[in-house]
Amino acid sequence: MIDLRTFRKKNGITQKELAKFLGITHGFISQVELGKSRLPEDKLEKLLNNDRGWAVDDLVEAENSINLQTEVERLNKTIDGLNETIRIQGETIKTQSETIAKQSETINVLIVSKEGHAPGHVLSAHSTGTQGSI
Repeated sequence: MIDLRTFRKKNGITQKELAKFLGITHGFISQVELGKSRLPEDKLEKLLNNDRGWAVDDLVEAENSINLQTEVERLNKTIDGLNETIRIQGETIKTQSETIAKQSETINVLIVSKEGHAPGHVLSAHSTGTQGSI
């Protein structure tokens, strides 16, 4: 959050003067300084582009810090979402692999019972898509 109080003190501005310049109440300035409210973007832009010669370096640094923090939070949420997707897909793959192994076992049992072959001559449950000798 921007440090409006430091900005005012550094530039020798009262809350009332700043409020009048921005077109808001001095009570709202107080709320912003206490961290209970956030200065609207249009008011921040007005401060950053003021024609009064007020130093805005602290405001620019604070705003850049806020933007960076917001971007980091957004990226962390995206990463959390991607990790959850990967976890779910991993579970799906595990379940599908177990299903394939069970189906392969069932196929082997059916082949053995139908043709009377020894178990060593049937499809392997661990095959990689190629057929074993029957």
